Amino acid sequence: MEIEQLTINFFSGVFLAVFAIGLSSNFRIVKFLNLAYGSFFTLGAYVAYHFFTKFGVLSLVILLLVSSLSGASLYILMRLIGKGILEATIVSLGFGILLEELLRLCHTTGYFLILDTPIKTYTILGVEISQWEVMQLGVLMIVLLTLTLVFKSRYGIKIKFIEEDVELASMYGVNHNFYEALCICNTSILATLLGFLSSPHQAIFPSMGWSILVAGIIVFAITSQFKLVGLKHYLVLAAVSIAYAEVVGWF
Repeated sequence: MEIEQLTINFFSGVFLAVFAIGLSSNFRIVKFLNLAYGSFFTLGAYVAYHFFTKFGVLSLVILLLVSSLSGASLYILMRLIGKGILEATIVSLGFGILLEELLRLCHTTGYFLILDTPIKTYTILGVEISQWEVMQLGVLMIVLLTLTLVFKSRYGIKIKFIEEDVELASMYGVNHNFYEALCICNTSILATLLGFLSSPHQAIFPSMGWSILVAGIIVFAITSQFKLVGLKHYLVLAAVSIAYAEVVGWF
């Protein structure tokens, strides 16, 4: 029973780590708290509900288009309206509420939706783990590997520069606007992908992303106390996410 609970908590931590990495990078690179991030997660679940049973893996193409357009729209609104951290955060909150209300208006016949799809399971140490949870672990590994390659490259130095002092980075010729736009678009794709992979596990409804958003903010706040930069921050963030899930999962 204890092994089963530890395993369940571990995969919950993997899920939280993927989410928190995107949320954290928005704050550290773009300099705002993306309160629309939970709504992107919800959007991914709705894409899965409408398209996965019809198109299978090809529905990921639709997910990519929808998430990219949504992320680009948020970035444009931020640049037009949000000139500082507080303003950009408020813009993201409004954008997230707008997404949720659009989903609510388009699904007036049912508040809670269920994605009816077969779930393949694997037995690990006597505990059943679904294929979707294994995929989430794969996504975390890919994200960490990608971050490792990025921070080992010449682009990693520029990103660290932006994290520490965006104004000084701009003075030295770093195009921070490019990295900010790229960050928002990539993390928007990551959040919707996470929602897509999580959709078979839970009921789908417009505000389903708020609880994970709060957990992601808590984990990010804890990790920020270590005052790390670059890859070290994201590795510690993943570890803190798993530890947080292991502790909270027992209550």
